[in-house]
Amino acid sequence: WALPCIRLINGFDFSPVALPERAAPKDVQILSVAANAFWHGYDRLIEGLHQYYGSGGTEQLVYHIVGNPLPSLQKLVQKYRLEEHVVFHGRQSGDKLRQLYALSYLGVDVLGGHRKDYPVSSSLKSREYAAYGLPILTASPIDYLPESCPYQLLAPYDDSPVDIPALLNFFHRLYQTPPNKLAQEIRDAAQAACDMSVTMQPVADWLLRSR
Repeated sequence: WALPCIRLINGFDFSPVALPERAAPKDVQILSVAANAFWHGYDRLIEGLHQYYGSGGTEQLVYHIVGNPLPSLQKLVQKYRLEEHVVFHGRQSGDKLRQLYALSYLGVDVLGGHRKDYPVSSSLKSREYAAYGLPILTASPIDYLPESCPYQLLAPYDDSPVDIPALLNFFHRLYQTPPNKLAQEIRDAAQAACDMSVTMQPVADWLLRSR
């Protein structure tokens, strides 16, 4: 708009979020928390699960979807008979949402950013996942993380099904580290990059210079 501006990324207040205690994972519990629209691309994960189990995959993976349930996703789960592996929780908040975060070991960010020209993610959920100590699956690289970040698994920026064997390799490699230690590392790295006090510092600096 030809106006001077200060470029910022989304910040997050980490202070109200307590890291849950997690035991070593017995199976693969993953979570997405969103308003759930077609451009989130969660159908790609369901398609990946269909391919994985259809080709003889045996590892137990449960995908928890929080947010308004999309009929298209529900129909896809029913079509592929994946009710054992995909659970719709509807909209959640408070203790119930915290419980879902506590049982989960990986967060799912935006997988359909290409559907609305969203090549880089500044989503609030990518911050909230990190506040709870979760590594992240995304197709749009997260703005506060380098692409080489070991806590971020990048899926292709297209409509292809999520590669579940690659996801499982990523998951098991990360969780060679004790879960609580890994969670603290993820949270510390994110807090240093996108805590609200960090992201708003350029505005504070500008205001101080302008006094």
